[in-house]
Formats: sequence, structure tokens, C-alpha cells
Amino acid sequence: MNKKIYPIRNDGKLKINKMDNISDPGNMPNLKSKTIAERFYKEFKVGSSRYSNAMQIGRKITKVVNIEYTKWVTENHQIALQDGSLFNIVQIQLDIDEYGNKSTVLSLEEITNEQT
Repeated sequence: MNKKIYPIRNDGKLKINKMDNISDPGNMPNLKSKTIAERFYKEFKVGSSRYSNAMQIGRKITKVVNIEYTKWVTENHQIALQDGSLFNIVQIQLDIDEYGNKSTVLSLEEITNEQT
């Protein structure tokens, strides 16, 4: 009997957020972050080719994480880590992990105070 092996994602828990406009119609947009899902993640080293490809389009990947298969996540979502740091999603890759399970790899760019 083959048991399915699940990967260990024990580097922390992240929140997938979307930005909602909470202003009244006709008023200036007032964006508020709303958590729509939480996932455990495993962090990977940012490879040189991934980093340089992002730099060519003016982006700086600062973190790469692997989460359980999440097909609906888009670049319009933001990622919040437990330490309070926020990230924009630069690239999403649907992948097969080392155990043969579907997974999602997110390349992230940290949101700094200058960008908020």
C-alpha cells in the first residue's frame, strides 16, 4: 500500500490578502487589506536567474516560498508573514514538489515604506 507523503512546510504561516475598496461610491478609494486564506510555507533560496530576470523588469525578488496547491492566487494578492512583513507577488508557478504533490511557488517582493 502506497501512502501519500506530504511535504513539510514548517517555516511559518502566511496570509494571502486582497485589497478591498471600502470607500463610498464617488469618494476617493480607501483600500483595506482583507485576509482570504492562510497557508503554511517552506522558504527557498532566491536563485540567481530568478533574481536577475526580475531585475530586468524592474522588480526585486526578496523571498521564494512554497505553499500547498493554490490555483486561485494571483499577482493582485499580497502576502503577509507572521513577523508583519508584507510582500507583493511577482511570479506564481504551479509545480509538482519532490513527493509528487501539486504545489504553488510564489516569488515575492517585499513592500517597503516607500511603496506604501
